[in-house]
Amino acid sequence: MVFFLPVIVIAGAAGLSLLASGCGGRPTPPRTPSTGGGTPPPLPPGFPKSALETTGADGSAVDGYQALLTALERSALGSPSRPLSLDALLKGKDPEVKLASLFKDSRQVQKAEEFLEHLATHDEKPDDVSLYDIYFETKHLYGDEWGEDWQAKLLGKGFQAPLQRRVRALGAPLLAPSSPATLTTPARDLLQSLADYAKLAPPSRPEAALVAGLDFYLSTQEPKVFTDYLKGSYADFVGMDGAAQSELFRKAVDAAFPDYDTADKLLRYLSREEGMRFIRECLRKDPAAALKLFEGLRLPPWEADPDAVSGESEFFPNLPQDLSYAKRQKKIDAFLGEPELTLKRKYTGADGKKIRTTVQKYRWVGDTEVFSVESEKPGPTTLVFAPHYHEQNPRKVFHWMKDLPLKSGRVIFIPEANRAMGRADGATVPMNSLFNKAFTDDRVDYLVVRRTEYLMGLVDGMIGLHDWSRHQPFFISDLVLDAEGKSAGPVASPWLPKKVTEVAKFSHDAELESDSRSKTKADASLLDEKPQAQWQVAEYAATKLATLSGGSFSFTLTPLDPKARRIDQATAYMNYFLKKPAMTFEGTAEEEQGQLLARATYAMLLGFGHSIDTKFEKNLEDPDPKREPELYEGVPTRGSVAK
Repeated sequence: MVFFLPVIVIAGAAGLSLLASGCGGRPTPPRTPSTGGGTPPPLPPGFPKSALETTGADGSAVDGYQALLTALERSALGSPSRPLSLDALLKGKDPEVKLASLFKDSRQVQKAEEFLEHLATHDEKPDDVSLYDIYFETKHLYGDEWGEDWQAKLLGKGFQAPLQRRVRALGAPLLAPSSPATLTTPARDLLQSLADYAKLAPPSRPEAALVAGLDFYLSTQEPKVFTDYLKGSYADFVGMDGAAQSELFRKAVDAAFPDYDTADKLLRYLSREEGMRFIRECLRKDPAAALKLFEGLRLPPWEADPDAVSGESEFFPNLPQDLSYAKRQKKIDAFLGEPELTLKRKYTGADGKKIRTTVQKYRWVGDTEVFSVESEKPGPTTLVFAPHYHEQNPRKVFHWMKDLPLKSGRVIFIPEANRAMGRADGATVPMNSLFNKAFTDDRVDYLVVRRTEYLMGLVDGMIGLHDWSRHQPFFISDLVLDAEGKSAGPVASPWLPKKVTEVAKFSHDAELESDSRSKTKADASLLDEKPQAQWQVAEYAATKLATLSGGSFSFTLTPLDPKARRIDQATAYMNYFLKKPAMTFEGTAEEEQGQLLARATYAMLLGFGHSIDTKFEKNLEDPDPKREPELYEGVPTRGSVAK
């Protein structure tokens, strides 16, 4: 579930005003985004830059003004229904703003108290400190008084509120009819300077996403997309809480699913949180149409938030494990669309009978190739997914698997996810941490993850393939826990064979990790319980793999709850959100192990319930199977690897 801070307009019935103290109000000339400034004017006598300079834990200099402003903002965001009481701040009653903790020197504490009194005078209520006071003071300090680039200070990473919310706090006086000219004039000048700054920012910078909203405040002209599509006012919208905004989006989407132009224009006025609300309503209405719409749409360059989720797991299809095989394949075929290549394979099985399969090739965004190997008989449907292009061994597996004599079910392979980014030397490591948040950006790897997630909901289970540097090959996946830390594993499909579902205990070496983010350390006694479905598959597969390759293979179980480090990874998406079993096999990155990973894949496919002719085990003895470049180029199975 996603939680959002409500959006408020900082403007009371009496409006806001600046005291006629000469503080702020003059427009600053347009500047290119930078951290530099011109020659600073003489420092104001009351609050010189050095007055509140302090030191951090590492001994480095800390700007005490900025530290105090951000502490005030944090407190204001925690109690959005009312401004901060100046009296409470001065008496140390605010839990977030303790002057004695921020400043160890008593003279600095006294100067900070004077600064708070000065700060409160920016609007008509000198007895409290509002977000307007906090953000306007940034201009006063780092622009008018110190000659520095105040826009970068205001729009930088120091403040916690979304950029749109900061702009709205400053623009609120322009929407309040009772605001006097002593307030609206400097407010307009301030926003104009921000608009000039934002328009000079590169299109990829978060500042560029503010342009539409700034134009609204400066022109006070209602955006046509709000009046025509949402049937409402942008001025009213910015004062709504999250629930009211979602309801507004829901009514509009139910009345008319947005087209490309409507969605593009609307998103320009929304913050990241609001954009997620709109996207979620589109997903709720029609996941397939939403996927198509937002795959072709460029999202605004919202500020990065690594913890933000779009929650598509709640809205993408998730077929039940007991759904008929025919219905499942119909859904998958509709999603995959027309293949660019179809090959009919025919094999003679160990019993002399003919085995026929259909191999199809599809191409997704990012030059991602998707392959389907389908038998003639019902059975499990399994996804084999390798998310990291830079990992070599997983990219070799399909050279063996293209000739899989599959006797039941269907296997879908994504051996080189996001190939375009990989070939361009892009970082493909982050891709495996984008699950359930793939609508928060429109970079290519996010688009590939969106489609992979959709496909995950249509299959029965998943096999992940990876390389691990300087580590012996092993099985790794989640140990799904409920809120009380008890086992809450995924639901196995009816296709899991009896020899797998009857696995009652771990027979291989199993290590239970502690989670580095949530500090969750699962009770070791869980290893004595019946393994969850994904680990039953691993138990069977590890034993089978040992007979094929020799050696033994250990298990690493990672506790998984909503706060866990791995909650945004591929196996977590399957095991936790979709409640379907997913298991990963890790090879050794520094060694040639494509053949080993192919054998591990075969063993896990058997564990998921696929019937595969045993003659294939002879194929797996070949360290260098025949390649078919017209079907799959991949990388060589032996020797040096080309990019």
